[in-house]
Amino acid sequence: MSYWDSYRNRRITRRRALAGVGAGVGAAALLAACGGGDEGGSDSTSLLGVVKDSTPKATPGGTWKSFVSSDSPGFDPLTQAASTVPAISNYSLSRLLKYELGTQENRPTGEVEGDAATSWEVAGDGLSVTFKLRPGMKFDPRPPTNGKNLTAADVMYSWSQYSTLAGTRGVLANEANPTAPIISMTAPDQQTIVAKLKFPYSPLLPMLGYHWYLVIQPTEAEDKFNAKQDMRGSGPWLLEKYSPSAEYQFVKHPNYYVKDRPFLDGISRPIITEYATGLSQFEAGNIWEFDVDQFDMIDVKKRNPQMELLSAGAFSRNPPQVVVYGWKPDSPFRDQRVRQAISMMLDRDAMIELNFAPSVFRDQGFDVETRWATHISAGEEGRWIDPQRNQKELGEGAKFFQYDIAEAKKLMSAASQANLTSDFSYFATNRYSSAWPKQGEVLMDMLSQGGITIKPNVVDYDVEYNPKYLNGKANFDGLAMLPSSAGPDIDTHFAAKYTKDGRATYIAETLPTAINDLLEAQRREFDSAKRNELIKEIQRKMAVHMPAAPVGGLSMDFAIQWPYLGNRGWFVQYAGATAAELYPHLWLDKSKLPS
Repeated sequence: MSYWDSYRNRRITRRRALAGVGAGVGAAALLAACGGGDEGGSDSTSLLGVVKDSTPKATPGGTWKSFVSSDSPGFDPLTQAASTVPAISNYSLSRLLKYELGTQENRPTGEVEGDAATSWEVAGDGLSVTFKLRPGMKFDPRPPTNGKNLTAADVMYSWSQYSTLAGTRGVLANEANPTAPIISMTAPDQQTIVAKLKFPYSPLLPMLGYHWYLVIQPTEAEDKFNAKQDMRGSGPWLLEKYSPSAEYQFVKHPNYYVKDRPFLDGISRPIITEYATGLSQFEAGNIWEFDVDQFDMIDVKKRNPQMELLSAGAFSRNPPQVVVYGWKPDSPFRDQRVRQAISMMLDRDAMIELNFAPSVFRDQGFDVETRWATHISAGEEGRWIDPQRNQKELGEGAKFFQYDIAEAKKLMSAASQANLTSDFSYFATNRYSSAWPKQGEVLMDMLSQGGITIKPNVVDYDVEYNPKYLNGKANFDGLAMLPSSAGPDIDTHFAAKYTKDGRATYIAETLPTAINDLLEAQRREFDSAKRNELIKEIQRKMAVHMPAAPVGGLSMDFAIQWPYLGNRGWFVQYAGATAAELYPHLWLDKSKLPS
């Protein structure tokens, strides 16, 4: 029996559950196993841990035992395009701005605050921004930077590198992409940077806070050390040791500009690529956190009642992964009806179950909300339209989000594609998540149920998937499963995925004028309410045109950890924030360590 058939059978009998994790474990039994607790533990009536602001109790010292799921080919996001580079480099490399940190009670909204810059002023016409740099901001005390102050020369060097070499330069540098906003950066003096813009651009400030874009390397990276293999930054952490394929070790920057931060002396991040290994190391206490599959979460909590189970508390801003259409001249997917039919073959509730296992938590009495994605994330509050419960607001295209095999087959017949045969390309490793390979299998089952003869095409990520499908601008045959990620602003998503020259675009041709004009208009709209209405109209028109088929959506998911880090779970990062925002405020609560 296929995975899809198995899912359908279980959905009927167990509230759409895909697996038996937690089966037979009553809520009362689990509560008894967890016991009562106070701050950081589980209370007497819930499985969820209680998190509070413990900063007043924080004491300095200690090393956090964390992990990372993949190695990185280097440390310089200005010259190395791999997505794993910024996640490591931004322990040490500052930006002009960073995101304000939120809490469980006051969620982050994407507002920025100063990092290397302490203040900024936007000109009245919106065509320039002047930044004043932080006096006395120190680089790494080791040679060759020797604790020097960060100045405009370092920012200008970094902008030169970014605008000519960075894989993401087309987002900000107009010389690399005529739709990007920044024409030039200049330095009137050593504490001032002026960015000149081609047009007023509403998301500029959050873009400059994003860790994939303009990070600040010292001028010494030009010829005094190899920035691809080492780091000399001005951020809160210094890379003390890197063992390829084994571990990253960070220590706190002794001259970091935030007084009395970081609390921790260091962070150990072993590289753990296999899920089973990571789970074993986590339960043994060798690492204090791990990306536990949602299906396994309740069982792990039951086996380890001292662990904290935490709710995310808000929906992620991660845009949906998609089924993308090859766009060669003879492609059957050029017919809008075929694209609409593909979308109607996708059971979005099943894909949410596969990714987030909401039924596992509902079986334990949790009220878990789920949301279907449109062409934007279901976590884009105030601008996302619910295609499941608010079909009237989404309009004509809402029906193409409904799982309806019969109507999908009618559309295929009308387009003379009732007997379509198609490749389905994806990679089958857990590079993105442990569920990724299974997602490909389930999607192929769904499309087969819709009458398409699917030819699986499993490819190597680095050799074929990345260049041909992820970054191939839809120049392939058949269908492919592609990811997305949350940037600093929704315009990042639109620009990267739904413009013809986007960095990892889903499309091969410019979208219809009615959609493209809206995409341009929302970039220039500074009134948030008006901008949200433009984004809603984009969703309505994309729902009909269906330039890609969004897969699944979101659930209010959960995380689990050992309770040794104070403030973990209380402070909340904005999507796109880095180790500079949250990690300096975590501290080791030695009273909770095992004796």
